[in-house]
Amino acid sequence: MSEPSLRTKTTRGIASSLLGVVGTNIVRIASIAILARLLTPADFGIVAVAMTVVMLVQNVRDIGVGGAIVQRKDLTIDELRSAFAFSVWLGFALTAVMALTAPWIADLFGEPKAVPYIRALSAMFAIRGLSMVPYVLLQREFGFRHIAIIDTGTYAIGSLASVVLAAMGFGAWSIVWGDLIEIGLGVIAIWWVRRPPFALRIHWQHLRGLLGIGAGYTVVQLANVAATQSDNAIVSRQLGGDALGFYSRAYDMVRIPSMMFTSIVGSVMFPAFATLQNDAERLGQAFRRSLFATAVILTPASIGLIVLAPEVIATVIGPQWTNTVLPFQIMGATMLFRTSYKIGAIVARASGDAARTAVTQAVYAVAVIAGAIFASRWGIAGVATSTAIAVTLNFLMLTGLGMHYTNLKWWDVVNAHRQAVLAGLLTLAGAWPTAWLLRQAGAPRVVTLVVTTLVGALGPLALAYRGVRNKGSDWHWVWEALRTGLRGKRKKKKVPAQHLTSTEDVTKAEPPPA
Repeated sequence: MSEPSLRTKTTRGIASSLLGVVGTNIVRIASIAILARLLTPADFGIVAVAMTVVMLVQNVRDIGVGGAIVQRKDLTIDELRSAFAFSVWLGFALTAVMALTAPWIADLFGEPKAVPYIRALSAMFAIRGLSMVPYVLLQREFGFRHIAIIDTGTYAIGSLASVVLAAMGFGAWSIVWGDLIEIGLGVIAIWWVRRPPFALRIHWQHLRGLLGIGAGYTVVQLANVAATQSDNAIVSRQLGGDALGFYSRAYDMVRIPSMMFTSIVGSVMFPAFATLQNDAERLGQAFRRSLFATAVILTPASIGLIVLAPEVIATVIGPQWTNTVLPFQIMGATMLFRTSYKIGAIVARASGDAARTAVTQAVYAVAVIAGAIFASRWGIAGVATSTAIAVTLNFLMLTGLGMHYTNLKWWDVVNAHRQAVLAGLLTLAGAWPTAWLLRQAGAPRVVTLVVTTLVGALGPLALAYRGVRNKGSDWHWVWEALRTGLRGKRKKKKVPAQHLTSTEDVTKAEPPPA
């Protein structure tokens, strides 16, 4: 049976990821709602300090070797064995360093109580080091159905553990233990599905090429995490742990679409775009359509969330979190840019340009840090505003960088967002007056939330229906891509990777059966 086309593999990968991420985020929202009622803002604030450091350090856990494995066209089994050994030893080294420097890190954030939480979460690096290579091999081989099942299942179990422990009175530790349980089970599941090329000895002659590509990716990831997490550090130091608790809850809720994009589309697009890196026309078409699809979904969604922010916050995490409403609305205004800037970054990375992507992310990080320091005098709403401005700047920079490797012009980018703007205006026209009338009538929060959502969705749905009927439109392309992705996968014979010799090319190898 013939090999599926790149479009078919990509759309099936997105569809598989979509099902997994929908399940994961149902669990995520339920977990946020329950934990927000069991824990205090101080609990969330102290864990947010520890997780900020973890997010920063985890991007050097393999020095970009994972990204290099996905992007590299030709690989040998010896390179993969050395990559596995390197990932394992580096993971243990990072755990040790972070555990030893925890007091200094906590003092830097102005939160000395975070020390034991930082040390506990540092174990994540040693655990994740065991799964890096098999995980990125699944990505490279478009094994997104397995990834979706693993991610959804382990996240659900970890979230359930956090809720149970929080109900038993473990406080902030319930979040920490839930995360560690999720990661540990994830390693077991990944090994079950995709056995790694096990080795504990590093052969530098085989690793050198991957490190050369991966170092640039690491700089990009570090700069991006510095940008996305530094506002947490500034809020903690300037405004205190309670303020960080409110700010981090607003941020966590707004970034769900961005996380969904990375899980659904981003992980699939990187190997797909890497395949097209020498075809500027096809890469440009894929880039523009990705911008279109992201915009038509997130623009009306962000407007709906801004309108319904009081009801969303009170319903999901409780009325005691009203201080998060304004920063949630401010961050929600740039939800699209926060998500779609990643598309330009993926295009540039897939084309092998890590240097300019790193420079762009460094500028973004400086904008976030400088803006947050200046705006902190106006509280968490001020920091949210300065960060939103930096996010918009980053979208423009990375979109321009991605365009450099395609035949797209700025007018093409504007056209890709025209339908999204119209969908957003239709949402606003339906949602805002409906929400206002229901609030004036004293309707229950849930009624306001449901009715306003339904009314606000009518306009975008009518626009989408009209577009899908036009076979030459981008709407029709999105619809056909979803239909293709949701069809059953054709079975093909698999060749276990462990049967390869040390010099054999593994790029066409398939994972062993689960």
